[in-house]
Amino acid sequence: MKATIILLTLFSVFNIAQAQIEEIGAITQQNGNTSGFKYRFTSIVDDTITIKIIDPRGELITSPVLNKAILSKQSVPFNFNSTFWRRGEYQIIVESNKGTRFVKRLNIDDSGKKIK
Repeated sequence: MKATIILLTLFSVFNIAQAQIEEIGAITQQNGNTSGFKYRFTSIVDDTITIKIIDPRGELITSPVLNKAILSKQSVPFNFNSTFWRRGEYQIIVESNKGTRFVKRLNIDDSGKKIK
């Protein structure tokens, strides 16, 4: 019985590690300034997700995706405007109805560009 529980736990941890938040690109204005970013989240299970952007102070800025049903291996593209963001570390959080959470950190400089 213990072996079965351990195997199920390892399998679920492996599956969770397979889901990902990927950057597709930056959204730029005509003058070349960055005004936002494009991302996509790819799930490995059928689920319902909400995506939130949290600022360096821990406050919710926006939720580009709310309660979106997603199938296994399906990608959900999303973007957000970062024009008035201040310098610091932001978090992109994907929360699922099944209780999993995925976090990607995004560091922004004074001009609104991503710091690598």
